[in-house]
Amino acid sequence: MRISSNIFRLIVFSILLFGNVKAQTKKDSATIQYLDTISHYLDSLGVQEKQYVLAQAIWETGWFKCKNCAWSKGYNLFGFRSKSGYIKYNSWQESVIAYSEWQKKRYPKYKKSHTNGNYLNFLKWCRYAETDAYSKHVTYVYNWLGKNYMK
Repeated sequence: MRISSNIFRLIVFSILLFGNVKAQTKKDSATIQYLDTISHYLDSLGVQEKQYVLAQAIWETGWFKCKNCAWSKGYNLFGFRSKSGYIKYNSWQESVIAYSEWQKKRYPKYKKSHTNGNYLNFLKWCRYAETDAYSKHVTYVYNWLGKNYMK
């Protein structure tokens, strides 16, 4: 069986990225500080499913440590894109406000038509989660948060 080069690259990238996340799950003070600050801001904006949203922010930013991603180049906690590339914000707060507005526009519609659906299904439904791998990664971080942070 032959695997195309693009699929092979995707598999290798996923393994490296997922392994990198596992290596960075230690409770360091910078990660906890980010989580505390972002968590309180999410609460102030009424963002729903906070643990999933925090998990998304952690995954999208490489535990707030990535050096070459939307987070480090424009305070984009959630990897939001436009036709011209990743959106750049003036602050992480602007990124959270954008997420809050994005969620408020879409999540009520999803909940109305999917009464038994969960947040990961919502992310797939609205095409935020583009692959099943994304859901697996966010679930890993969600579970880590449940065990180590959201107490």
